This record gives sequence, C-alpha cells and structure tokens, in this order.
Amino acid sequence: MEPLQNLNADTMLLSQYFQSLAGGERSSENLEKYRAVLEKADAFMVNDAIDYVLEGAADINSYKIPAARLIRSCAEALDKQILPSYNPDSAVYAYAAANVKISIYLADIQQLSKGISDGSKSLLDLKNELEKFELIQNHYIDLQNGLFSMFEQASPRHRCTSLMWAIQDDVIALYKKIYDETMTCIKTGTPTPLFWKHLGEFYITAGSLVYRERTILYPAAYRYLSHMDSGDSTASPAAAAKYGDVGNASGGSLVSFTTGALSLENLELILNLLPLDFSFVGPDDRVQYYSDPPHRIFPRSPSVVGRLVENCHPPKSVNKVKEIISSFKDGSRDRAEFYLTIKDRFIHIEYFAVRDHDGAYCGTLEVSQDASHLRSLTGEKRLL
Repeated sequence: MEPLQNLNADTMLLSQYFQSLAGGERSSENLEKYRAVLEKADAFMVNDAIDYVLEGAADINSYKIPAARLIRSCAEALDKQILPSYNPDSAVYAYAAANVKISIYLADIQQLSKGISDGSKSLLDLKNELEKFELIQNHYIDLQNGLFSMFEQASPRHRCTSLMWAIQDDVIALYKKIYDETMTCIKTGTPTPLFWKHLGEFYITAGSLVYRERTILYPAAYRYLSHMDSGDSTASPAAAAKYGDVGNASGGSLVSFTTGALSLENLELILNLLPLDFSFVGPDDRVQYYSDPPHRIFPRSPSVVGRLVENCHPPKSVNKVKEIISSFKDGSRDRAEFYLTIKDRFIHIEYFAVRDHDGAYCGTLEVSQDASHLRSLTGEKRLL
C-alpha cells in the first residue's frame, strides 16, 4: 500500500474520513471534523481517497455503503466543480454521452412510477420501459472492457473501478427483481409493497452510478488518459503498442508445429472461427491473448491485453480466479470447470494450466462455450 503521506494533505484527510465511515463512524461530530475538506472535494480527491482505502481490501463489497456515504458527504462540492469539456475524439466522450442517455432512461422510469402511483400510467407502461435495460447493461460491459482497463493502465489510482463493477452487478440483479415483480403485478393488476421496494432500490442504485461516472470517473479518467491517443473509445493504444497487432501480420509468415505449419493469417482466422471463447493469461497473471469469434459470450476489447486477470472479472469472482491460478502455479490442480445459465444459454467454462514439457507453469487458458445446442442433442446424426 502506498504510504498515506504520499497523498496531498486534503486527500489524506478525505481518506481518513472514508476510513472512519468504513469503521462504522456516523456521528455529526465526525462530519463536522472533516467538513472543511468535504466542502472542497473534487473528482480527483475522491478518486484517490477511495483508491487508497480500497488497496488491499479483503472484501470490496463491504465498502459499498461507506463509499456511498463519502460521496453524499462530498456531493455539494462535487456538484460545484467545473467538469471538463470532453474532446469528441477522446475515449471518455462516448461514455459520457451514453451516461446521459441512461440518466434520461431512469428519469422516464421515475415519471412512470409516479404515474402508476396516481393511476395515470399502467404497470404495462413500466414493463415496456424496463425492457430498454439493455442500454444500461451494454454500457456496463463497455466500461468493464474499455474505460476501466484504459484507466488501470494510465493510473495507479484506479481501484474505484472495481467498486463500480461490484455495484454494476447489483444493478443488474436489482433489474431482474423489479422486472419479475412487475410481471407478477401485471397479472394481479396491483403493485405490491415488494414492487415499490425493488423499484426504489433499482432506481437509486443505478442512479448512484450515473452520478459517480459523471462527477468522479470521467473527470479523473480524462486527466489520466490525456497523454494517450484515445480516439478509439474501446481500444487501448498502450496495449497495442506493447503487444503488437496480430491482425496486421503477413499471411506469408509461417508458424511451425510438430503437426504442420500455418500462416499467421490463417492461424488467426482459425482461432476466431472456433465456436469457443478463449483467453491466455501469462505467468505474470496478465492477459496476453484472447480469441475474437463473431458471437463472443464474454465481450473483450484490445484494451484487455496486458491487464491483470483479476481486473477482468467481477469483484465477486476475483478470489475464485486467484485461487484457481494459485493452484495451477503450485501444481495442485491442472483444470477447473464451471457451468451456468445466462439468458437461457447453458455456458460451459474451463480453466487449464498450460505447462511446458518439463511441467513448469507457463500460464492459464480460459475456455468458454455456449453448450446449449450440444446439450439438446439426442440420437445420432452421422456424416455418412
């Protein structure tokens, strides 16, 4: 952990206030003690204070509520700060525009909830609006595979993204709850107390992320990324420069194996044609390669190359991923298997330890497959 004294004086105080909130301190006396620094907090101070406290945190989920209280305490100052005018060619510009669309979507849901309450709108109206949730889900996927990764490469102060990812997972879970409860209430014709509870939680949690993105994430990321050519809103030029661009390789160059040889061009075409998603993580726990088939199950972008694998998974999965890789490294395991259902698709996931001829650990191969079709097959269908 970076020594606290390396933070400037104001950020040091803000991090101490955050630590006090995480420790359960909520008194008005404590608020008054830090009021001076809270009144001049900006995106960079809040980002750095959160990053410092989260570094080495055993359970990031335990900081969700303290972080929310910290941001509420700083809200007046954050609202007064002058936000950057993002260059249309920057990575942040597109994300900020999507954030505005989400705020409009949530405002429409709020208006519909008021209409349901006074009888001017129906539950069916709300259902139709909720079904536009893909706008939020796609935005989260874009952030996780794009801006979060770029921010990590540009700044050591990026741990707020892990916290945001955990809250994004909460929003998705809350959406499922409110959608299901809305469908139930449509059948009965009456909103239930559970309906209002789920709707309120969904609206508040999704709205909190809209606010955090606008007032903290984008200004902070924009400053740190300003030295990078970020015309592509998803790709990381740093990663491209570091690892090269395989897609531009000459078709005449051959890669030789004991079983034959392939041109680099054909090798890439074949890897991306396989009905599998796979990624290779090197011995330093950083992503070295991922395949890019037309219908990837788990989206990836070039910015993932060079990224620590623990930052490529939701916070709730990070410890399990670390455990698997650790077992591969110490030789206690060579394989780990998982399977789950996503939107009626049966997804099969396997991790393999990649070892050289002497058994030394070289990295981890992650393979994911939509096995729904295979699972449904019965009987035989022979080639001849």
